[in-house]
Order: sequence, then structure tokens, then C-alpha cells
Amino acid sequence: MNTWERSSDLLDSLWQDGLLSQDDAALIQDTRATFGGSLLRVLERAAPNVTSLWSRLAAQNARPFLKTFSDIETLEEACLQPYQAPRPLLPRDLAVQTLTLAQRREGETLCLLSPDPFVILTHLDLRNRADEVSPTSRSALRCAVILPAMYRTLMTLTYPSALAGELSFLDRLAVQALVPRSELASYDGREQRLTEQLLVSEDDYALCLSQHLGLPLFDHRESQPLAASVPEHLLHEHGLYPHHLNDTCTLVLLSAQAVSRELNTKLQRLSGHDVTYHITTPTVIRSLLMKRSPGHAHH
Repeated sequence: MNTWERSSDLLDSLWQDGLLSQDDAALIQDTRATFGGSLLRVLERAAPNVTSLWSRLAAQNARPFLKTFSDIETLEEACLQPYQAPRPLLPRDLAVQTLTLAQRREGETLCLLSPDPFVILTHLDLRNRADEVSPTSRSALRCAVILPAMYRTLMTLTYPSALAGELSFLDRLAVQALVPRSELASYDGREQRLTEQLLVSEDDYALCLSQHLGLPLFDHRESQPLAASVPEHLLHEHGLYPHHLNDTCTLVLLSAQAVSRELNTKLQRLSGHDVTYHITTPTVIRSLLMKRSPGHAHH
């Protein structure tokens, strides 16, 4: 059963269990069909009261719900071992794979935090890591539920890029879109299929791509009418839109993907300008290209 089908079944059960009203369930289903995304991400986007819903989901799964940062009390970043450099209680790769964070160790118990109320604690790698950090290798696992926004903040605090390095693009997607990294592994090199298959929304994809490339996210400001800049067929072929000339006469192009060095050189030559990019979604670019087509009626 694929992720979409599992999520649809789970959404039905949330309605049947009274955790969502029929109207809210219908809205969430429409949001998923329109924008895509994992069930957790769509619930975060569309639920009328995210805190209340996450609290009830935690209770349904018999897990504590930590509403605020002060509720967490301790977030241990490292496990000290004799004659070894400090290591995180949970390596970042494993944290992203499972959408979890290590809260602390209590004797034999490794206490985790997760934005996923349904996280499975029998995950083999989690079990093995709990054994590794246990004083006697007879470990137990416990998990508390936190809000998705808290999880993203704590990921940054627990694994600062200065020490842990930058997240890969798929890792960014996992954290932002609330999809375990293990579910994204097969898309490495074919990341755009994630939006085509509705596992990740276009908005989340664009946000993560802008962060990964270090480029601005398009802020939907009005475009400036531009004289001939880039041939129309090239815009459609590569999903680009010439938006404006900035203060340094650099052509700002909207793009939904990374632009190759060869294409960048070609665009500079054809436009007669230096070129830079703002990241947005394919839907936004298609809409803008349609509006500038000769057959489009202007109102």
C-alpha cells in the first residue's frame, strides 16, 4: 500500500474516531487533492486547531504531548563516552529517517520526541541506537509528541549546520514536509516526481529548494513588463519566467528547479544581462506564462 492510500485510510479513521468533524475531514481531503503532501503536513496546514488536534492524536496513541518548549525540559545533544568525541544521542541521519529527536536518556530508556503521533518505535535502527547508548544494552524506547513547528526548530538547534553540515535537499524535504527520509530515498535524483505523485506539496518543494540553493523564494510581487529578453520557447521548455530587472540591471528569472551552468550561460547571452533566480512553483510559472501569451485576454 502506498503512502497516499495509507494516509487516506488514516484520515477516514480520524473522522470515524471523532478527532475530525466531517467538514474538517472533507476540507483536509480537498487540500491534499489540490496541493498534495503527507497526511501530517496537510493536517498541519488545514486543521482548524493544530495544537488541539496533535494533543488528541497523542492521547489516542497513549503518548505524552509536549505543547511548549518549556515542557521539554531537557534536550541532550551529545552522548559522552570515554576517550571518544561527543556524539549525538541520535545521529542526524537517523533523526531525519524517522522524524524523531532524542530528548534525553533516563537510565535504560531513550526518550524521543516526534511530530508524528504514529511513529513506530520498533524501527530496527532506533532499537539498535537505543541499545548503543544504554549502559547495559538492555534498552527501552519512549516517545513524546511535539508540534511540527517545534520539531523543525529543534532540528536546527540540535544539529546546527556549523557542526553537522548542511542538510541535503531530500533531508530538507523530509523535515519540512513531514515525510520520513526513508520514504524519499527512492526519489534521489528524481525529486520532482515527489510533487507529481503528491507526496510533497509544490510550496514545500519550492521553499526547500530555495533554502538548498541559497536563492530567494518568490514573494509574488508584480512583474515589470520586459522588452524582448528570452525566447518564449525557451521559457516554456525550461519552466522559466522573466520577472524584472533589478537595480543592477540583472534579469531576475523565476524558476521551479535548479538551472544548469550551461543554461545559465545561454540565458545571459540571449538576454544580454546577468541573470539571477527566484524560486517558485511550476503552477505559478505556468500561470504567469499563460498571462503573457498573445492569446491571453487582458482585463
